Amino acid sequence: MNWDAIAAIVQAIQTAAVIVALVYAWQQVKQARQQVKHSRQEVRLGALWEIFKELDTDELRASRRYVYKNWQLYHLLRDDVTRLDSLPNEAWKRAQDVSNTLDRLGFMVYQGLFPKRLIWGGYRYVIARSWKALKPFINSVRKKRKQESYQFYFEHLAKNIGINLDEIEISNEPC
Repeated sequence: MNWDAIAAIVQAIQTAAVIVALVYAWQQVKQARQQVKHSRQEVRLGALWEIFKELDTDELRASRRYVYKNWQLYHLLRDDVTRLDSLPNEAWKRAQDVSNTLDRLGFMVYQGLFPKRLIWGGYRYVIARSWKALKPFINSVRKKRKQESYQFYFEHLAKNIGINLDEIEISNEPC
């Protein structure tokens, strides 16, 4: 019996088995990556859907209408911290509702979780009008809290939306 030949055959079989195992493992890794990628997309789409639902709630639409109708209240602040206390509670609450929601949306866009084109399509003017109306309020809150990053993502979203904010009219149109 030729033991060298038998050893060579056994080694060839072992090598083939290792190659088959590596190919199988590689396929498993590819499949796992696909599942993770699909999962992430589902999470992003779910989060996007929740933001869109929030933007379209009756409560938030009412807050935007209030902000647009009473934008002069916010502009009277002129970034002056001392005037914040004179702002009616309703104006404060409505401004917070709108700016917090748009700041969350801005964060998602800033982090690359949502493509800009999805947001721009339906909410470009909502974002622009809301920023233009609330900018003095947000600046006053920033100064009062000594927190320049307050509503940063909302501001970033508005400034990068591709609209000249100086040309935006704040009106009580449907929002």
